[in-house]
Amino acid sequence: MSDTINIYHAILSVNLAERIIQAGQCDVAIITPYKAQVRLINKYLGERKELKRKVRVGTVHKFQGGESDVIIFDTTDGFGASEVSKLLDDTKDNTAKFLLNVALTRAKCKVILIANVKFIEEKLPVDSKILKVIRIFKQRGETISSERFVESYFARDFEQHLREIIKIGTEEAPSILYREREFYPIFFRDLINAKRRVIIVSPFISQQRLSDFIEIFKMLRNKGIEVKIYTRPLEQIDKKISLNIEKAIVLLRSMGINVIERSRIHYKVAIIDDHIVWEGSLNILSHRDTKEQMRRFESKAVVEEVLQKLVLK
Repeated sequence: MSDTINIYHAILSVNLAERIIQAGQCDVAIITPYKAQVRLINKYLGERKELKRKVRVGTVHKFQGGESDVIIFDTTDGFGASEVSKLLDDTKDNTAKFLLNVALTRAKCKVILIANVKFIEEKLPVDSKILKVIRIFKQRGETISSERFVESYFARDFEQHLREIIKIGTEEAPSILYREREFYPIFFRDLINAKRRVIIVSPFISQQRLSDFIEIFKMLRNKGIEVKIYTRPLEQIDKKISLNIEKAIVLLRSMGINVIERSRIHYKVAIIDDHIVWEGSLNILSHRDTKEQMRRFESKAVVEEVLQKLVLK
């Protein structure tokens, strides 16, 4: 699963690296199990030569034998994936033990672990090596909830700080986290303002939720804007709800919307034109009254990365 990416983790990694260097550390490395995540982090680092000189980014495999004053280990896996990758799951592959050993023994002074603990706890048995590592970190180190970073997304000065960190220009700055009730009004605004294309990856579709989109989709198609929806094949869906979903798909196709059924879809993503990406844990065309969340980013580089890795072009 070298194509695994996590946009939010990438931003957190760069943000932490910047702060550590500002605090006086001269050598910081960000390591992750996945090549695609390495490329994404490097894109966020952009053209800041001074920062790139002090921050090395690479896969755990590539970092074997290397050392750094501070190691930021980005585990990357999180909600949106169906399971923890075998690169972190030692119950399926001994590779995970090797990777964890390398990741945690390369630091001269400090190791920072970025992990979606809730996701990993839900997906792995309690005796898995990564969960043992997390428990040790909790006992011997300092645990900082990501909510501290998420909440500060709502502040303008922090948004500007992120723009400066990732160096991608004001018009491409990542935005904030939205819970379901906040997400849909902003997402509808983005849809209405679409100029060229809309791509939605929603593993499940429901007629009830789809009713909120019908008029907007009609407007987009009347304007000649391409609308493409990726969802799971009917045969992979519980028969109790498959008829409802089949009717929804028929309706969408009758409007000229390209509905693509693809096996083993787990990501929840939306792309609008060439610069807006939504990603998170919410099935956009299905969920109602949930506590799921979505994040909005503006970045042409991230759009290209997501299109390439999820093969959505």
